[in-house]
Amino acid sequence: PSSPVASTIICMFKASAPASTILASPVTAVYFAAFVAVYIGYRIRTSCFATLGRHFTFTHTTLSEHQLVKDGPYSIVRHASYSGEVLVRGGTILMLLAPGSWAYEFGVIGSRNANTLSKTVVDAAFGSPLARIVGWVLVFHVCWATFNTSFLIWRSSIEDATLKEKFGAEWEAYRKQVP
Repeated sequence: PSSPVASTIICMFKASAPASTILASPVTAVYFAAFVAVYIGYRIRTSCFATLGRHFTFTHTTLSEHQLVKDGPYSIVRHASYSGEVLVRGGTILMLLAPGSWAYEFGVIGSRNANTLSKTVVDAAFGSPLARIVGWVLVFHVCWATFNTSFLIWRSSIEDATLKEKFGAEWEAYRKQVP
């Protein structure tokens, strides 16, 4: 933290705290919870991909000889992959914005003395060039995560309708059993 390189990097970000304080920042409970959410979300997603096997696609489609997958994470929740994605997006936003995050600790958003996210918007519009870039990246990411989550909610209802049409009574029984 006291090296010239660390001090130069801290100055580039125009941090509100000295390098020794920023680089020795403890991991906060919120930041740790966000990290755990991202980890669990990715584990759920990879488990879903493995469970679906050849039935997995990024596009909305049913394949020939398609079967209704009801095991693995899909035995717990019908849209398990989407649930995992929401954990990843929400956790990522918390990791970017919470105390303990690089943006918070460098003073790009809020500060240790004044916990305010409005500083992000102000810096995005009027701050230093680096603060403007970081501010707009954070704003973009929050907007993207909000859009993505809304899209997944919309897409899940379309998938439900497709699966109901394809599998009929089997789907209805599964839908009643699994939330």
